[in-house]
Order: sequence, then C-alpha cells, then structure tokens
Amino acid sequence: MGPQLAIQVMQAVVQGKVILTEAKFIGTASNFQAEVEALLRGMQLCQSLRFTQIEAETDSKTVVNILANPTSWPWRSKHSLKKIWLLAQNIKVTVRHVYRETNTVANDLAKLASSL
Repeated sequence: MGPQLAIQVMQAVVQGKVILTEAKFIGTASNFQAEVEALLRGMQLCQSLRFTQIEAETDSKTVVNILANPTSWPWRSKHSLKKIWLLAQNIKVTVRHVYRETNTVANDLAKLASSL
C-alpha cells in the first residue's frame, strides 16, 4: 500500500503506568513512516525526561529490521531514522516487534484518530 493520510500514535508507559498517549496527524505517509515518527517522538520524550534506558515496541518488523541494519534506510524516512540513531547514542534503546493484536491501545487510537 502506498502513501495515505497517516496518524502517528505513541504511548509512553513508565513502570506500568501510562504517562502520555498521543495521536498526531502527520500528513500523507506510509504506515512505515508513521511507525518511524511515533518511535522518534517517543524517544524525544524520553530524552526530555532524562531517561537513560527505554524499551520501545512497534508492530512493524520493518522498523525493527531497518534499525538493526542502518545501511539500508529508505530515503523518505532517512531524516527521522538518523535522528533516532543519534538519540540512541545517548539512551540505551531496545526496539522490539509486537504483533498488532497485542498493540491494541495504539491500534484503537489510530482508528479513532483516522475517523475524525
């Protein structure tokens, strides 16, 4: 599927408690780009809160694989991926894949935001 109107959804959880949930319209973009923007936003939030270690979850295996192999960044997301990579130099980051079915909060927020 090509670019479409996209919503970036991010939820920050600290010690099991939700501290921030955000859904933001990011314009015309692919699902991959929305996932990258959500990860970037989450990492920027963690940096501003001075966290030194974070675990990020995404339902995009592509995002996980591309971050593990920084030589194959898609050009449309290269700027944001570079920002993520630079942030990861100061924060210990673990990015892992979760199945969409277990990522219900983000899925529900994306559906709600896209229906507005």
